[in-house]
Amino acid sequence: MDVVEVTFRRALQIWWSYVWRAFVLVIPIMLVTMPLLFVIMPLPKPGQPNAALPLDQVPALMAKATGLWVIMMSLNIIAQVFAMRWMLKTKWRDFKLQAVSDR
Repeated sequence: MDVVEVTFRRALQIWWSYVWRAFVLVIPIMLVTMPLLFVIMPLPKPGQPNAALPLDQVPALMAKATGLWVIMMSLNIIAQVFAMRWMLKTKWRDFKLQAVSDR
């Protein structure tokens, strides 16, 4: 096994390989969580004026938004881990990535 330098071109290939895989895996998460966001947000009905949210409803809305944020971040981290594992299996024309033990 020869060790090669990670040049700018190789780094760009590695980065792009990861980015498109992560994007593909995050799309389904976005398709599920974005409608949930519209369900929990109190949006005015068409034709109604933009009314301010009553202060007594703010804590409940913030709790829902925080819960959705935690779910979205957890799913995104999982998707990115899968994208990273998928990318690490890639073989480019002149190199491949390998994790090696330091011992």
